[in-house]
Amino acid sequence: MLLIISNQKDATVDYLVPFLVKSSIPFLRFDTDCCLKKSTLSYEDSTALLEYSGTNYEPGVFDAVWYRRPESLRSPGLAPEEVFTLNEWSEMFENYFALIPSEKWINHPTNNARASHKIHQLEIAKSLGLEVPDTLVTMSEERFKTFYEKHSGKIIVKPMFSGYIDRNGIGNDSLIYTNRVSESYLTRIHEIKACPTLFQEEISKSADVRITILDGTIASVKLLSQNNDGNQGCDIRINNMRGVAYSTIDLPTDVRHGLMALMDYYSLRFAAIDMVIDKNEKWFFLEINPNGQWAWLGRVCTTLALYRYDCYTPEWNGHKNT
Repeated sequence: MLLIISNQKDATVDYLVPFLVKSSIPFLRFDTDCCLKKSTLSYEDSTALLEYSGTNYEPGVFDAVWYRRPESLRSPGLAPEEVFTLNEWSEMFENYFALIPSEKWINHPTNNARASHKIHQLEIAKSLGLEVPDTLVTMSEERFKTFYEKHSGKIIVKPMFSGYIDRNGIGNDSLIYTNRVSESYLTRIHEIKACPTLFQEEISKSADVRITILDGTIASVKLLSQNNDGNQGCDIRINNMRGVAYSTIDLPTDVRHGLMALMDYYSLRFAAIDMVIDKNEKWFFLEINPNGQWAWLGRVCTTLALYRYDCYTPEWNGHKNT
């Protein structure tokens, strides 16, 4: 089956479609400017699913993808002339930056984009031998309830793309953190139909770990932030990370090898990686951010004389450690 990713005004796709029909070639035309009302998305047990106009499609069903001319997910608001102007600016910037050799980038935007999808990260990390939490992405109340019962109600919910909501007016913006799904949430579970939502089993954590990698050099920091009940906090970023205790930590050999393989897979020179350690000392991979935050760790750990570096190789991925 052929997947065509384009927009509903693409005359070239309009031209081709009758030939595909005449030749009995199965295809799905996915127009990004009008897809939201026709689509639902889910992910469960390592299976992603797109339901489009009443038909289910797994990624493996597509034998080829024609990345023709997709547009941004359409939301009304901008005048046509404003959209045109912004597109011209964007295109010129992309042309300019494309002239800079890829080996000069940390990281090249293509590699950043490729490494920025949480579900794909989890699948690749798992294939490389890293432990990952049981994960569900769904818009279905029934699938959510099954997952909730599977883990005896001990699950968390977090954003897939960004936890920041930009609102009009100073001080009105919102930050969405990782949160436990309490029983009180169940009264609003019908709202899950609004968009795909990511849930994971809650790991009983003893510590969070932030791992920063640059050209094969690894810096690993353990972060402790206990609640009043003595347990590690669900999301240590809450309250601007006040009360977090920092210390260096050595990575287990299998974890270090898995993370370096992940860096190689995505062709990244730099990344910030979040992991957690459970109370049985098992390490779980959460996500890799190819453009993640690191400066606050440098300030804290340099002040405390805590930063140590693990040089994985003298020379890695074609770039000398600097």
